[in-house]
Amino acid sequence: MVENQVTPAYAYFSKKPPSELLRLLERVIDLFKNSTIHLDFDSRFWTRHDFISSFNWFIENPSEVPYVSMTCSHAEGVQFFLENYKKPSKKLRLVLDYENDEELELPDNLETTLFEEVEIHNSNSVNFNFYNIFSCSTLDCYEAQLTNQDLNTFIKNWQLGLTNSHWRSVYIEMSELIKLQDVLNGISATYRDPRTVKRQVSTAKESCWIFGGIDIQKHDGSATATIQWMDHKVENEDSEVPNKLIEEYERNNGIILDEENELRLLRYPQAEFFMYIW
Repeated sequence: MVENQVTPAYAYFSKKPPSELLRLLERVIDLFKNSTIHLDFDSRFWTRHDFISSFNWFIENPSEVPYVSMTCSHAEGVQFFLENYKKPSKKLRLVLDYENDEELELPDNLETTLFEEVEIHNSNSVNFNFYNIFSCSTLDCYEAQLTNQDLNTFIKNWQLGLTNSHWRSVYIEMSELIKLQDVLNGISATYRDPRTVKRQVSTAKESCWIFGGIDIQKHDGSATATIQWMDHKVENEDSEVPNKLIEEYERNNGIILDEENELRLLRYPQAEFFMYIW
């Protein structure tokens, strides 16, 4: 049992075949009258037959599944999961750990609305079309090969309406530091005064306030995205405005990067990107 948790957690390891483990799990569920299961699949340690049989058992089990974790060592494992998983869950954690030369083949217009939060860990080249599969309010992505130019493309796609319209919070962690001049190249954006522009964030993941930020409009005017950083989140509207936010706003004179002006804030010393959509 894991201490200091509201809900006890149990771990069991065995060399027995999955069919034996599933029978044991059935007895445990019946013994403790559990109605909730957290699933953690890892295809690296399963044969395809064992993986599919176990997967089907969980899908048919009547228990609720608030959290699903799926580690895929082959592209076909990702495809099988997305096409066959049918249970609504609060959060999906998806780890893509297959070779770059493997091609992920998914049906056109594939979309899932089963998850409120999606967390993607990707060691391969970024695929923004893959993001669009997930109609969730919160999308967190940890990308090993994403660049500032890729992030620029992502924002332009959002402006054109080429991303999933259900997103309200997008977090992307990349391997290199963010250079805002590259990220916002060719994008009209406005730095908001943190002393007067205060907005509340409310998603499946969090509830907080952000002051100021960098605003970007969709080309059709239907939505605004605000870029802001995690360490500038505050608890409520009356919280003190961080001096760093005021300094950045005044340094940029309230205007940040259009196609003719040079961006003064060239580099933000983080590899994390936050975008909130209103």
